Amino acid sequence: MTGAKQNYARKYKIPIDQIDFDFVVMDKPGDCQTPPEDGVYCRGLYLDGCKWDPVEHVLAESEPKVNCWSLTPQQWKTAVVMVIPYCLCVGLLS
Repeated sequence: MTGAKQNYARKYKIPIDQIDFDFVVMDKPGDCQTPPEDGVYCRGLYLDGCKWDPVEHVLAESEPKVNCWSLTPQQWKTAVVMVIPYCLCVGLLS
């Protein structure tokens, strides 16, 4: 994951500490055939205590007595986190 952030930071000339990940779950069988333009595909992740609902695209309650669910492949996209500068305003005491 760090390597994906480094590649993105170098490509777009953005400081690496301003970059974070967003993700998209790839539900359809042919979604992962070509490499993503930015980000990485992750396979082999498991959910503990819930399952992925491919119809609603949300986390759902797991089946009774099933603790771990295999998650479909995900695309972890790099996203730029905007840092908003702030100023410290000091009021005058009267």
